[in-house]
Amino acid sequence: MSNINTTYALFRVEDYKQDNVLSSYNLSLTPLTFVADIPAGCTILQDLNNTTATFDLGDGTVIHSTTAVHTYELPGRYKVRMVLRDCQNNNVLGSYSANVDIKDYIENTFSISIPNNTLTLSAGHFSEAITITNNSPFYNTNNDIFFSISGTGLPNYFDLLPYKFNHLKRYHSFYERAFIDNLSAHEYNEVSKLTLSSENVYVKLSGVNPPIIVPAKSTDKGSLYVGSSGINNFYFSTDNSVSSPISIELFKDRKKIFSRDKSGNFSVNDNNNNLGITLTANVDAVASSTFKISSLNATSNGLDSEGLEEATIFGISPVQFKGVQIPFLVKPKSIQNFTVKNLSAIGTPTFTLQKDGVNVSSSNFTIESLSGSIDGVDTNFWYYGGLTFNDSLSTETTSLTLTVSSLFTNGSVNLALTSNAVPLTAFPKDFYGFSKQNENVDYTDIFKSLRFQEILLDKNVLFDDFIGSIFGDLSSSSSSLGKTINSKIFNFVDNKIDLDSCDIRSIISLSKLVNEEANIYDQSLFNFPPSVARFISLFSTEYNKLKGTRNKFSQNLDDKGGGNPTVYGTNLGDKIDTLSYIVTAGTDIVAKEKFSKQCVLLNSFQPLCAVSFLNGTTTEYSLSTYSTDWAWPLVLPESFSTEDLTSFYTFYSYTSGVEGSVTDGLLDFTDPKNTFDFDTPLSAFAGDNKIEDIVFRNSLFSSLSLFD
Repeated sequence: MSNINTTYALFRVEDYKQDNVLSSYNLSLTPLTFVADIPAGCTILQDLNNTTATFDLGDGTVIHSTTAVHTYELPGRYKVRMVLRDCQNNNVLGSYSANVDIKDYIENTFSISIPNNTLTLSAGHFSEAITITNNSPFYNTNNDIFFSISGTGLPNYFDLLPYKFNHLKRYHSFYERAFIDNLSAHEYNEVSKLTLSSENVYVKLSGVNPPIIVPAKSTDKGSLYVGSSGINNFYFSTDNSVSSPISIELFKDRKKIFSRDKSGNFSVNDNNNNLGITLTANVDAVASSTFKISSLNATSNGLDSEGLEEATIFGISPVQFKGVQIPFLVKPKSIQNFTVKNLSAIGTPTFTLQKDGVNVSSSNFTIESLSGSIDGVDTNFWYYGGLTFNDSLSTETTSLTLTVSSLFTNGSVNLALTSNAVPLTAFPKDFYGFSKQNENVDYTDIFKSLRFQEILLDKNVLFDDFIGSIFGDLSSSSSSLGKTINSKIFNFVDNKIDLDSCDIRSIISLSKLVNEEANIYDQSLFNFPPSVARFISLFSTEYNKLKGTRNKFSQNLDDKGGGNPTVYGTNLGDKIDTLSYIVTAGTDIVAKEKFSKQCVLLNSFQPLCAVSFLNGTTTEYSLSTYSTDWAWPLVLPESFSTEDLTSFYTFYSYTSGVEGSVTDGLLDFTDPKNTFDFDTPLSAFAGDNKIEDIVFRNSLFSSLSLFD
């Protein structure tokens, strides 16, 4: 419609393109212009040239002019009235009106997309992705999508009372697929509403004759924010198969779709009815080859991966300890790795524990049901049990595999399922021992050495059972009072001053000492149990500093005054005959001065002037031909004979090799309680399920009294 006509007068409505219209958008880019238009044949035309028109634009706006330009903020239908008056403010012509329709550039609505336009469901399995696209105008937030489900015979997940084993109950829910960065895998999370991403939408006018509305960036000149658009994928699942279709209603909450009026207040403004979508679908039992039941899965608590792309974050840890119960939960899985709850177990599962492919005697372990500890979960497709290794299994680490088999029924067909072999390594308590320097002390023996009074000499109960139990002996834990005191005294520098080995509290104190408090730490975060704090301090030390280094000394030539090779120094070999011995270049020998008992290593390559080729291939020479020209550091008379040589020195073969003891480290490898191997590489020390991890678990299990 181009014009509004009356008997006496009319007004026309023009949009931003100067077209005659009766509709527009509620954008500042698209205002409407109202122009009073008086018929040429009107007898009072001359008088009207000197009058003013009054436009009542229907949203509370009144403009006194023959031309009115206005932008409506909110969508809707507005009745526009025009009144003409003469110079004496008399109503000359009557009031004239017309309706204009104002629309959202982006309507408050949403749509869905499903592969093949069909929602296919199987009990326990996730549907294919349901893609939801949501649009919201600029005066509304990107509203959530809500849902109502009927026909499943099951509650919504969020209607269940909070309980840590709710995942074992049967329910229905929508899911959102999220990516876990640190695991580089996905997980499905139940959602109570469908929240979509939101991206702001901007437009601008482009061109002149006539201008058109085009998409724009927020940084573009003349751009205008017109609303938001969001999209996300969701998945639906229900645990029961049903004979009749279920109904899924998706909708926006109309009570929360508000708009602002001229006074700045918000009110409900439902301008369209496209706020609800209903889906229907049948739920089949898991029977097809695509979704058939496949196997059992054993985890620590029943929370495992759903689908083929999820990470199992609650699997049974391969690191376990003898004497500590290992809880495990077994449940059936489909070939697509979804939990199948639409089953019932028949009887009790059977368990097989193997070492190197051979069954382990049941006398070495126990398995008991823990199902009674789960309250309010009446489904019986799962089994919750506890495995405990007895100490009789071995005093060393033991690599084992656990396999579970069980029988299920879906009401008509029986299914025998078996789990994959679960690898387990059973460690004895305190398998890895770490003794710090100056912890190898026996305070019981120290106190005994101080009992000079005769009356105390036979009071062993006092010193062994009383004082000894307080301060400890050589066999006591590294955290015992005596060893702790001794370590703090003799390791003061390492504990407080050395930046490589001190703990975080000492580093903070040192920073305060030099007025460098750039980083603020909450020291309450470092309040650990003593045993845990000890290992944190040790394992935060640089690995080579923690271990130390081997002594490279290669001239341990002390013969201990004997002739038995077993008491020689590390590098002192057997005695040799001075008169007959043939020296081979590259095979050094040792000379021991008989007077001073001092030994010196002799370089077999040094006496080049004495070299003769006895066999044509090896550089060899006789020791008996020694002369001062050889430049060996021997002290002899100016004139000497071979007999004199034997009078002043005894010669020995040299045994290569280093002394090999460990020095300059925090650990004491001479302490029998230290079981850590010096040659262990860092790759076996740090990381999940490795030595460092095992030590911390052992410490926590001990603190929590989990060991039998």
